[in-house]
Amino acid sequence: MSLLLQNESGQMRVNARCGRVGDREGILVVVAVLDPHHRLSETTRALAIARLSGRPLAYGGTVQCRRNRIRMLFVDAPAAQRTAPGTSTDFTELSPVR
Repeated sequence: MSLLLQNESGQMRVNARCGRVGDREGILVVVAVLDPHHRLSETTRALAIARLSGRPLAYGGTVQCRRNRIRMLFVDAPAAQRTAPGTSTDFTELSPVR
């Protein structure tokens, strides 16, 4: 949010949704300028990708900058890769998240 406030004018909206597709669960976070005709500047897009990509990529997600919004998708591991609390997993044997 502060990234947009530094470089963009107008009011902002933040939405977060949780959901499931197949065996994948995740969270979609959208930060948008309320004016649908306002396009994000190239500076804001570059800063958003540079500063915000690390965590979504670590969770198998993405960062997208389009028109007046930044979308971040965080994907949880499939149920088969999750473990019960108090147990350990050898992460070298897990299949990569696609």
